[in-house]
Amino acid sequence: NKNSIPVNIGVRDGKFETIFQSNTSYKSTGTEVPTRVPVRVKMVAGTKYTIGLFMESADIKTYYGLNGKSEVICDTVGGGMLKMSFEKSADGANLYGVYQGQIPTFGFKV
Repeated sequence: NKNSIPVNIGVRDGKFETIFQSNTSYKSTGTEVPTRVPVRVKMVAGTKYTIGLFMESADIKTYYGLNGKSEVICDTVGGGMLKMSFEKSADGANLYGVYQGQIPTFGFKV
């Protein structure tokens, strides 16, 4: 399929050990609506994780997130607070970082 894009998704923990890896492909919808990509990883408070998405889209048009935040604070169901901090990965081979990139939204369950 000409709209199918090979995608490599990885999550590494603070010790740079891979705790999740997926090599798959997704079909470009050609719209700004994000494609949901399931990444099931248990994360521990106070630990730094690297979440990477590498894709070979060639001439297929893809969209990306803008106006990202370096820190997000959310209320939790149990009445606590969840703070997540984001920074540009040293692994990045392009100019994208916290404020724009291929991961326009990040969903999670507490």
